[in-house]
Amino acid sequence: MTYAWDMTLKTVTVDTENMTLPDVDGMAGKFTANIQVHDNYGNTAYGHINPLVGVGSGTTVDVSGLEPNKGLNVTTTIVANIGWSATGSAFDIVGGATGAVPVGNLQDWNIADEPANADDSLIS
Repeated sequence: MTYAWDMTLKTVTVDTENMTLPDVDGMAGKFTANIQVHDNYGNTAYGHINPLVGVGSGTTVDVSGLEPNKGLNVTTTIVANIGWSATGSAFDIVGGATGAVPVGNLQDWNIADEPANADDSLIS
């Protein structure tokens, strides 16, 4: 999954570009992504993608209530109703030159409660 922080619009867009969901029979369209964008002062903005169907799913989170001067953090948890979840994140995203849009990939995916019939490859 990718993120893009538009400092002018005060939004963070999370997209499923370059993402592969686990291969679980009958699970198409039954994944949800819960998104948290937080600053370093304890403030959080929330978003979600439901249903999460793979490449082409995305959402934009309004971060106008956050304090970005020390950077922002993005955490996304993908969940399925079969007890499977995966969490990925990006930390200390800082703004660049005026008009620049910091972009990157969510990383360090932690997969929990994986069902026996799921493919081990999740997100690159």
